[in-house]
Amino acid sequence: MTLTEKFLHGCENFSNKVAIIDDRGSIKYGELLAMAQRLAGLLHGLGPNTNVGICLPSCRECATSYFALLLNRQVPVFINCLLSPQQVAHIIKDASIDTVITFSIFKDLLEPHAKTCLYLDKMQAPAQWGPIPSFTTGKEDDIAAIFYTSGTNANPKGVMLTHKNILSNLEGCLPPFDFNDKDILLGTLPLFHAFAFTVSLALPILFGASVVYISRFSGPKALEHIEKDHATFLLAVPSMYRALLRTALSSRHDLSSVRLAVTGGEPVPMDVINTFQKAFNQPLLEGYGLTEASPIVSVNSPKSYKLGTSGRPLPNLEVRIVDDNNQPLPADKEGEIWVKGPNIMKG
Repeated sequence: MTLTEKFLHGCENFSNKVAIIDDRGSIKYGELLAMAQRLAGLLHGLGPNTNVGICLPSCRECATSYFALLLNRQVPVFINCLLSPQQVAHIIKDASIDTVITFSIFKDLLEPHAKTCLYLDKMQAPAQWGPIPSFTTGKEDDIAAIFYTSGTNANPKGVMLTHKNILSNLEGCLPPFDFNDKDILLGTLPLFHAFAFTVSLALPILFGASVVYISRFSGPKALEHIEKDHATFLLAVPSMYRALLRTALSSRHDLSSVRLAVTGGEPVPMDVINTFQKAFNQPLLEGYGLTEASPIVSVNSPKSYKLGTSGRPLPNLEVRIVDDNNQPLPADKEGEIWVKGPNIMKG
C-alpha cells in the first residue's frame, strides 16, 4: 500500500470527521480531500516525479499541499523556513526544485532562488484552484518525501523516504503508542522536521484521528488547546515542555484528556520529567530517531518505560551497538548505533 491509497481510504471512511484544527478553525476529512484534489489539479502540469518544495507553517495548507503532490506522484520536498537564504538556495538547487508551495510571508526568502512560488494565501478559494485530475496511487518504493538534514558537516543533505519507509514507521509506532482514530494529537513542532511530519501529520491523518496545529508555539496557548480540543497525545521537544510546564501547575486548565506525551531531539532534564509527572500524573516518554530512519527508532511506552532511556526499538526494526571493528557490544558499553528495517531511507 502507498500513503496515497491510505489517504484516500481514510478520507472516504472518515469523511465527516474533523481532520485538522488550526488557527482558522477546523476542516473535515472530506474537505481536506477536496482541497488536495483541487491543488493537485493546479499542479498537474508540472508532471510526475517532479520535486516540488513545501515551505509552510503547520496548518491545513501544509497537509493539503503534501497530499496534493502525492496524488500527482510528484515528490514533496520540505523546506525549513528558519534556514538561512544560502541554505535555502542550496536545497532548491540540490533538489532541482522549480516550484515552491508557500505563503507570501516567505517571499523574500524564496523568490531569489525559486523559479515559481505558489502563494496559497493570495489565491482564490480552493474550489477555484483547478480541475480534479486523474491520478494513480503509485508504488510503495516511490519517494514520498525528501527532508533535508544538517548531518555533521557542510550543507544540508536530502534524505529520500519512500511510501514503504514512512508506512512501516507508522505501523511500528502503533503498538507502543496504542494509537487509534479516537486520538486528538496536539502538533507543536514544525512539519518540515521528519519527527513532526511522521507523528503529527502522517500518523493522525492516515489513521483517521484528529490533529491540532499550533503555528506559533507558546506554553499558555498549548494549555488552552489541550483543554478546548481535548487533546489526548502531546508531541514536543523538551524546551517546549519546559515552557508549557511553567504555567501548567498554576493554571486552572483541565488537562485530564492527555493520555500520552512523547519527546525527543535532545536529553530531557530531570526537572522537566519530574514537573511533567506532577502536572499530568504520567511519565514524559522519551524516544530516539533520525531522519534517515523515517525517523523513529525507539521510544518508551506507558507499558514499557525506563527512566533515562530512549526506550525499546520499534517492533519492526533491529538495533545493534557495535565497536570500531563492527563487532556487537554487550550491555552498558558505548558504541555506534546500527539500525536495520523497512524504515531506512532510499539511496
